[in-house]
Amino acid sequence: MMEYNGEDKERRITQFRKGILELAVMSVLYHEKHYGYSSVRVLSGRVRLF
Repeated sequence: MMEYNGEDKERRITQFRKGILELAVMSVLYHEKHYGYSSVRVLSGRVRLF
């Protein structure tokens, strides 16, 4: 298993979260059309990222 220094580890975690967020948005939009704040409401009700 690879070891990462603190800064590199934080950067990787950030990129991972961005990828998860993109997948969550695509999943919500796949099932139903949402615009603007409606998307945020749906995501906040279904997804817990942190």
